[in-house]
Amino acid sequence: MPLEVLTDNPDCYEFTSQRSSEKERAVRLTRQTMETAVEFGARFVVLHLGRITSIRGMTDSLLDTLKVKGVADRDYNRAKLVAVRKREAQGPAVLERVTRLLEPLVELASTLGLTLVVENRSDFEAVPTERELLALLRRFDTIHLRYWHDFGHAQMRESLGLLDHAQWLREIAPFAVGAHLQDARWPDEDHLIPFEGSIPFDQLVPLLPSSLPYVLELSSRATPEAIQAAVTKWKTLFANES
Repeated sequence: MPLEVLTDNPDCYEFTSQRSSEKERAVRLTRQTMETAVEFGARFVVLHLGRITSIRGMTDSLLDTLKVKGVADRDYNRAKLVAVRKREAQGPAVLERVTRLLEPLVELASTLGLTLVVENRSDFEAVPTERELLALLRRFDTIHLRYWHDFGHAQMRESLGLLDHAQWLREIAPFAVGAHLQDARWPDEDHLIPFEGSIPFDQLVPLLPSSLPYVLELSSRATPEAIQAAVTKWKTLFANES
């Protein structure tokens, strides 16, 4: 974390910002993170690429309607369609801005022997969307830029009716190199211990490469005993998974 930010905020400086000073700060801090990763012998650096600030709050608004109306409600789907159109209209220009910033970072990752990984985000204003992410990975076409799957984030987007979790994993699997492991409950409660929520891990995990590392990313309320029990169950169910 930068010294001037006193709270836990991994999105304090974003690649998507329209302010040059913020983008430059984001890139500089990312370089420092990559150098620290090398010192610690880490293989991956997980990136949050930012949000479209002009539509910030869009997901919260959709969630408010979803909780009252449900995902099949006509009013909710009208609101979702409006949100999708706004997001799609602004996506290309922002993605191009992010791509230009990534180019030197991917080159540095190659020099340092690291893999930068783009994590999927839960909110719809985040960059990139699934379609944008596939385009980004294909454009760079390098082992030094890959995908990091967050189960909780993807499940929330499925709850919003923006994603089919299983279909997405089938599409992105060739680019996936790791995952944040957490469970979730409808519609937006996440960072739960695996098997305490509703994510169908038995259906989803086999869609990913068997060599993936899984990193627990849990709420501070999780107890050591419950975590250990979940890990034991995970190893029993997925004996071939890391």
